[in-house]
Amino acid sequence: MGSARGNAMTKRPNDSRPKCEALELREAPASVASTTNYRPLDFQISGTAQTSDTHPYSPAIGTSTDNFTGTFRATGRITYDANGGQSGSVAYSAQGGGTLDYLPTGATSPNDTVSVDYTATETGTLTFRDNNGVWTTTAPFSRTSNRAVGEAAPKFERVVLGPSGMKLNFDPSTMSVTGGWAAQNGANATNGSFAGNVTQPGAAATDLSVSGMKLYQTSAGYEAKFDVSASGALMTPPDKTSPGAIAKVMWTDGTGRTEDAGVTVNVAWNAGKVAADVTGLEAPAWATGVKVVVEANGWVESATKSNNAGAADLGSAVNPNAPPPPPGPDPSARTVTLGGNGGPGMVNVYGPQNGLKFTLSPYGADWRGGISAAVGDVTGDGVVDIITGAGAGGGPHIKIFDGVTGGEIASFFAFDGNFRGGVNVAVADVDGDGRAEIIAGAGRGGSAHVKIFDGMTRDLRRSFLAFGADRRTGVYVAAADLNKDGKAEIITGSGAGEVSEVRVFGDDDTKPKADFLPYGVYRTGAIVGSMKLADGRIVILTGAESGYGLPVKKFDITGKEIT
Repeated sequence: MGSARGNAMTKRPNDSRPKCEALELREAPASVASTTNYRPLDFQISGTAQTSDTHPYSPAIGTSTDNFTGTFRATGRITYDANGGQSGSVAYSAQGGGTLDYLPTGATSPNDTVSVDYTATETGTLTFRDNNGVWTTTAPFSRTSNRAVGEAAPKFERVVLGPSGMKLNFDPSTMSVTGGWAAQNGANATNGSFAGNVTQPGAAATDLSVSGMKLYQTSAGYEAKFDVSASGALMTPPDKTSPGAIAKVMWTDGTGRTEDAGVTVNVAWNAGKVAADVTGLEAPAWATGVKVVVEANGWVESATKSNNAGAADLGSAVNPNAPPPPPGPDPSARTVTLGGNGGPGMVNVYGPQNGLKFTLSPYGADWRGGISAAVGDVTGDGVVDIITGAGAGGGPHIKIFDGVTGGEIASFFAFDGNFRGGVNVAVADVDGDGRAEIIAGAGRGGSAHVKIFDGMTRDLRRSFLAFGADRRTGVYVAAADLNKDGKAEIITGSGAGEVSEVRVFGDDDTKPKADFLPYGVYRTGAIVGSMKLADGRIVILTGAESGYGLPVKKFDITGKEIT
């Protein structure tokens, strides 16, 4: 609650009224919204039960009577809905005995009544729905009695009661239950009652805790969001409608000074967790923080109360309407350049923040045949690695370098080692398993042969011809998830000397998803790549061999040019 001080009032001569040092203004209280997740109650009831049954044989003869007294035990579960309403089921058994007055077979007068003592076990089940603390049956209640009496007495009796036949009155302040039943079923009239205490078998002591504190600063003041959790035994308030615990919002200054913010959050006696959202909090000028303190309201005064996560500094409050900060550079990213400083046989590797990470010479510093390079995480350490392929004049030699250290991890030949046209490389996750594969395309003078290797084991996964078997100009390769299905498409381009043609392949190597001519019938070949546009789309890039003066173009997955 905020405060403001007025001007001091000067005491006039001979005025015995006290001087008013300050005038404190109070704002409207903050607003509290909360959602409660109620806990189910597994319970048992122990007590006593009594029943009395009558059976009218006929008006002329009279009735039989059955009186039973015994110990009562029930077990069940209560489940609470979002509004705290109760529903559940009870199974009970009662053991005891009584007296049965009955008319034996052939009796003609009430004077023929026989009285016997017996022992019995009674069992029953019911489902119920809470109505202001009264558990009212919502399904028929069955009571079965097995009696051990003389041979002439009945051996078995079953009474089925209707939906209104049984009621249980639950008092949460004492955790006790009383109930009874009275109903007609054919010729039978049944009356009974029982009473007992509700307990939670094996329940630990109640524990109250505050967690998840988040603080925001808005134009209407501070907003605090937090959770209050209760575990172990259920709390028991003085009455069912009172909270079992109360969470108070307090201002703090970090040195021990506190002040009640005038905001409380009620924790129901059967709550498991309460998610609270308090808005419109106005901090006093001296406050540097806010905390939440839980106080028990019932018999759980000695309950454990852990509030270690229920505090926040005002300086940590954030504006929920402020735009998120722009993402920082990915520390695992790597960028490569070919040639340049160090000569044509060098590969320079850059990180996002610290500039040049290291320089590689995969095939020796004197190599002049060109290099194909790509980046992707093939080791699974979260940092992209560098994959290189020797250019024309070299064998189809692929090397893998660690993105962290620059050290060589693996080296292999994608095609016949005697082939001297080199190899073009790309890296992407083409099967959606979360790990990158290495895509290799035969270099200049080779067929349009494409191979896909496991990035970690280098095992061959797939092999196909991107263009006709008669072509001998090699094939350019790239890969990107163009349709955002979690699996990268393989982009292939014809080699120099062929008509510029691009084909895009998915899982089916025999049926391309797209087939188009980026530069018409010009025999420039088609160097391929990909890029991410500002709107998030990933598109195909094409370029022509040098000397033709043709521009770089962009296409979507269908082969439609993007201008």
